[in-house]
Amino acid sequence: LYQICMGNPLARVVNIQSRPRSKWRPLPLDTVEMEKLASRKLRISAKETMRIAEKLYTQGFISYPRTETNIFPPSFDLGAIVNEQTRDPNWGGFASQILVDGPNPRQGNKTDNAHPPIHPTRYNNNLQGTERQIYEFVVRHFLACSKNAEGQETTVEIDIAGEKFTAQGLVIT
Repeated sequence: LYQICMGNPLARVVNIQSRPRSKWRPLPLDTVEMEKLASRKLRISAKETMRIAEKLYTQGFISYPRTETNIFPPSFDLGAIVNEQTRDPNWGGFASQILVDGPNPRQGNKTDNAHPPIHPTRYNNNLQGTERQIYEFVVRHFLACSKNAEGQETTVEIDIAGEKFTAQGLVIT
C-alpha cells in the first residue's frame, strides 16, 4: 500500500463533510467524579489526586475536596469565582464569555448539604507539576459546567492511487 501511494503521490479530495457538534456540559465535581476523571484524563491515581486536592484546599486555592454534592446552591456567588479566572491567558477568554451570559452550571441531583461541589476559590498561576494539573483540571471543569461545548466536525475523504483515505477532526469553537 505504501509503495503504491508513493509511486503516485498525487492526492485528490473526493469528499468533504462538515457539521456542527455539541456536547453537554459536565456536572459539577464531587469527590468520586474528580478521582475518576483525574485518573482517566491525567493519569493521576485517586489517592494522589486526593492528597494534592487536600493540599490545594489548605492553601486556599480550591474548595473542600471531600463532598458528595454536585449541585451549587442558589445563593452561591458563581460570578465572583468565574471573574477570578478571567485573568488567566489560557482560559480567561472562556471565563469572560461565561460572565457575559451569566454563570449557569448544569445541576446534578446529589447533595450532602454540607459542602458545595469542588471549585476553585481563588486564581493561581504559580503552581507546578501535579499540583498545577489538578488545579487546572478543577478550574477548567468548573468553567465547563456553565456552557455546552460547541464545535465543528469535518470529515475529508481523499484518493491516492486508487486507495481511499478518510480523516476526521473536531474543532471546538
